[in-house]
Amino acid sequence: MPPKPLKIESDRLYENQNMTVHVVDKRNQSGCPKASFRGFPKHLSKFTPNIVLICTLNVQNNSVALHPPKNVSFLRRSRRLEVNVTWKQEDVKATEIYLRYKALNGVLWNESSTAMEKWTAENLHPSLSYVVQIRCRPNARCPQCPWSPLYTLPPELNVQPVILSVEDNDIPGRHGCRLLLISWKFPYRELVDGYNVTIGKASGELPSNGITTSQLQLRLIVSYSAYQLQITAFNKASTSPAASQTIPPRKHMVSDSGGKKLNVTFHSNKSLTLTWRDTQKYVCYSVELSSREHKTQYFTFFENKKNYRLITLKGL
Repeated sequence: MPPKPLKIESDRLYENQNMTVHVVDKRNQSGCPKASFRGFPKHLSKFTPNIVLICTLNVQNNSVALHPPKNVSFLRRSRRLEVNVTWKQEDVKATEIYLRYKALNGVLWNESSTAMEKWTAENLHPSLSYVVQIRCRPNARCPQCPWSPLYTLPPELNVQPVILSVEDNDIPGRHGCRLLLISWKFPYRELVDGYNVTIGKASGELPSNGITTSQLQLRLIVSYSAYQLQITAFNKASTSPAASQTIPPRKHMVSDSGGKKLNVTFHSNKSLTLTWRDTQKYVCYSVELSSREHKTQYFTFFENKKNYRLITLKGL
């Protein structure tokens, strides 16, 4: 059935004034949902049926007009750009994506196509910002594929932060805990959105705690154990190499007025017994054992009935 002519009646239309008309097909959102045209009313009347006919034929032929991507993530590293794309469910009928990129304020676009979800560009200059646009690759089934908005990607972060100091302070009234004041800097702070700080026990005992901050200083309350510290800078396209530092354990860790809260008895180089006296009742315990010749070992256990534990040593 041929499409019906489009007729617009309004006392506000003037023959000699330029106008824009948008036609929306609300019945089928997967076909040609919208057609736009502009001109003078006395000329539009000649072409309006043809424009509606084109849109109708697209719907009848089951063509697809895709939207820009739903989600896009970027990763810059080692002079490469990796792009991951997620499309709306109704847009997964296409099989390829078409991308173009150029240096910010550049003139020439670099263009390529790839599979629907992943794409990689090589040999980018790490100190330059880039802009990227994405769309599905036009084909017979997908003739209408608008470009996405411009994505602006900051330069690659390819240097690590510099750890300036780690201050170790007592906490009055809290035995077994200490306050760390950690300070660092980054050479190109204007390129950074924030910093990821990870700190975990050097023995390997879990968990390692991750903290995100926009500051260049952090205060942490930790135990007397040795810790491994890592700091990375990040922006929306890249993460810097990590700056690392080992925080040594506190020496003379026992603070005990009676001197008998903890006793350690070695039976051999294969086992030991811990005996303790609690002023408060705990049920979860962590024990670390270290020596100059061996890596620090840790043992965690649950005990809610007795105040002693036999521990079998590993590799001593």
